[in-house]
Amino acid sequence: MQTNLRVENAMIKNKITINLMFILIFMMMLILMPTRVSATTYPYAIGANEYETLKEAIDSVESGGTATITVNQDVTDSSNAIIRTGKTITLDTNGYTIRKTEYTITNNGTLNISDVDINYTQPTDRISILDNYGTSTLNNVSISKGYYGIKNGASAILTLNSSDITASNAAIYNSGELHINGGIINGSSYGIYSNSNIDMDIQNASIISASNTIYKRDNSSVITITDTNLVTGQLYNLNGTINIDGGTISGTINNESTMTIDGSSVNNSSSSVETVIKNTSSLTIDNVIFSLNSSNRYGYEAIYSTGTLDVSDSQISIARSASSGSSYNVIGIYNNGGSVTSTRNGVKIEDTEITTSTKRITLQGMKNLNGISFESTDDVITLINGGTTYGMYTSSAEASDNISNLSITSSGSNNAYGIYNAGGKNIIDTISINVSANQDVYGIYDTGGEIIMDTGTIDVSSNNTYGIYIANVNSSLTLGVEDGSGLETASVSISNPFIRAMGTTSGIGVKKDDGTFNFYDGKIIGSTYAKPDTTSLVEPRFEARFYVVDNLGNETKVSQGQESNYTYEYEYCILEYQG
Repeated sequence: MQTNLRVENAMIKNKITINLMFILIFMMMLILMPTRVSATTYPYAIGANEYETLKEAIDSVESGGTATITVNQDVTDSSNAIIRTGKTITLDTNGYTIRKTEYTITNNGTLNISDVDINYTQPTDRISILDNYGTSTLNNVSISKGYYGIKNGASAILTLNSSDITASNAAIYNSGELHINGGIINGSSYGIYSNSNIDMDIQNASIISASNTIYKRDNSSVITITDTNLVTGQLYNLNGTINIDGGTISGTINNESTMTIDGSSVNNSSSSVETVIKNTSSLTIDNVIFSLNSSNRYGYEAIYSTGTLDVSDSQISIARSASSGSSYNVIGIYNNGGSVTSTRNGVKIEDTEITTSTKRITLQGMKNLNGISFESTDDVITLINGGTTYGMYTSSAEASDNISNLSITSSGSNNAYGIYNAGGKNIIDTISINVSANQDVYGIYDTGGEIIMDTGTIDVSSNNTYGIYIANVNSSLTLGVEDGSGLETASVSISNPFIRAMGTTSGIGVKKDDGTFNFYDGKIIGSTYAKPDTTSLVEPRFEARFYVVDNLGNETKVSQGQESNYTYEYEYCILEYQG
């Protein structure tokens, strides 16, 4: 039995010895086994090789070589990374952020960046985040907090796809070739500052700036902007050509060269804006919708031009909402010394604040001041609730207005004018003027200019109402077209032009203080009297004849000056053949 016990004890000792040996072996294995570490020690990698800084990764690529640098974690980088000529680098960060503490990323070769957020840890004066002197393509990249976001050199090519660039001065400072497709470009002073002689294209993007969305310097290049939003600041074209197709403009435009705007929307309600679009050279606007709110207290113009302006198929709508006590002009299209062609446009200006200050506001649909010419065809002007309203205002002897099929409707708190001519020449083919006001109304008021009205209708009503008022010795009015044959079959209309003035106090079809009145066609109606005593010229063998009409529609032929012998609702005058 003792022998068995000794054997059992020996077996137990052996088991313990074996277990201890296994434990010791396992512990030795743990000690000798290499420690497992993170797969990436440094943030940058080219294949299996890792680098602490972006500069080290780029410098490791041989001259003329191509490499993809991946970023595997958010990183703060202070290195001066320069891509030399001949190198092609693709930087793929998988959505991680590179924070620069100093220095710019400089590209002299080829750089492709995707899915990265690059910014300074704090804004750095006069430093950009990317200086491009080669070819750079950015896809879904965000760059922010630099003085410049990107500087693009004179021989460089920069392509941005769905990338957002933000900077404290210029988001993009461009001297080379630039292509933008999508994304947001936001610079406090300049969205894009360009002094490049190479054409630029922008599409489906938003350009934002408190000062200048795009500032185009003295060069002959062409910028094409398609379906892009220009937000808040000014688009300034100093030289060359800018073509805008579609998109929304919520800032202002200053054109000193050549510009076209086609199919865009213009929205502006800034209280600091006096002129939405200013043109001093050549501007073409087609199929553009203006939705404007005039809250400026010192004056407001949708379009102001001293150059050549061509506007067609556009709608200009201005709502005045300035604070009480304001006194200024609100103008749709203002030509001051240049030439304007306006075709199939609508101009609507409405004073939306009906207060005592309303009487101080002057609404002017189209204004030709010192302009060479103003061509209006198939336009519609609507003015609502202004203090004094002018459908079309013309001034200076050099001004010439050619009007065909113009419609003017206006209402004013004080006086209202369909056309106010202060020295220019108005040639009217067809016109429709319907004007009303609380005080005095003038279909056409001429003080020193020339009015030639071939056909059309003037229908006005108010307290004191004048269809046409000839107010100056140098004024000249011609109604109709002279036939000159002296025959009974002469082409003399008794209905067109049609002038009617109905007033609660007085209504005068044509009033002449002085000047010249030639009457070849038409019908003139006045609730007080139809026309002045003297007519300069009429058709040969025709005379002006007068009829008074009572409130039952009964007509009585009268001699001019004898109207007071009758009770009538209005008087009318036509030309009749005398043989």
